[in-house]
Amino acid sequence: DVLACYQAADVLVLPSIQEAYGAVVGEALMAGCPAVVSERAGSHVLIREGSNGVVFPPSDPSSLAAALQSVFSAFPAHDGSTLRESLCYESFDRSFRRLMEDLAL
Repeated sequence: DVLACYQAADVLVLPSIQEAYGAVVGEALMAGCPAVVSERAGSHVLIREGSNGVVFPPSDPSSLAAALQSVFSAFPAHDGSTLRESLCYESFDRSFRRLMEDLAL
């Protein structure tokens, strides 16, 4: 059921002001759904700007609007008739290790 939701969506938006990781980002990317992710979400490390989504500062509403415009321009609406290819370029283990390293600083 979750895959069907990601396949039906044009973009996943995670505008959190505090989010330890946000596993939904990885799920969406694996389903081929681009993501707009707050820089405060640990899963922002999965985003390659312009390739699978956009990272934005959640304290600036205009940056969210710009991020959405950017993603909608880069990724045409998906009609849901086919499965999309994964947009996730990193494994969960690797990205989680990077998050833990960042938190240890």
